Amino acid sequence: MSETEKAKALLNNVLETRRHSSCPFSPELEQMFYGHCLSVAYISEKIASAARNLNPEKSYILGLLHDAGRIKDEKNEGTFHGLTGFDYLIKNNMPDAARIAFTHCFYEPRLNLSMYRMKPQDYVRSRELLKTMSFNDYDYLVQLADILNDCGRQCTIEYRFDSVAKRHNLNNEIVSASVRRLNELKSYFDEKCNCDIYDLLEIDQKISV
Repeated sequence: MSETEKAKALLNNVLETRRHSSCPFSPELEQMFYGHCLSVAYISEKIASAARNLNPEKSYILGLLHDAGRIKDEKNEGTFHGLTGFDYLIKNNMPDAARIAFTHCFYEPRLNLSMYRMKPQDYVRSRELLKTMSFNDYDYLVQLADILNDCGRQCTIEYRFDSVAKRHNLNNEIVSASVRRLNELKSYFDEKCNCDIYDLLEIDQKISV
């Protein structure tokens, strides 16, 4: 089995496990979740194909599995999907994907920690795990790819954060700092790809937030 086939099997297991859990996705949410994972994989692969020194297949796999922590219901089961995904993928011998399942949450670590209503032990573990990591281009790539998609639909950073802020009731400080940081990441990949990422992905910048 190739690494890509293994990644697809692991994502299918996430879906199957949630279907048989005490907190399954609704059919609509499952479709949006699956569409989001596929889109983040596509975006990651597309940017990697245009960038320097990034492997498109690896990028696809990392994007596909970035939300593997949704194998559990974060709200109702009191989990943090970054850590849940990390543990799930470490258990399945996918260390690079495990790392991304965790780091994609932390493009602005100080503020992002406050975005999640974590149990105290998860907060401490996340903080300590972050101290052991120096982010690389794959971490940044999936962070950006994750934000350029909302429920399976490609979108601008501003559109996505408007949507996220409404769903999670985020304060203006978190939104402003996060949008600023993600636009820095976009500019970084604009330069690496020698083009505007929105143009590369054919994202309509005129869509209203």
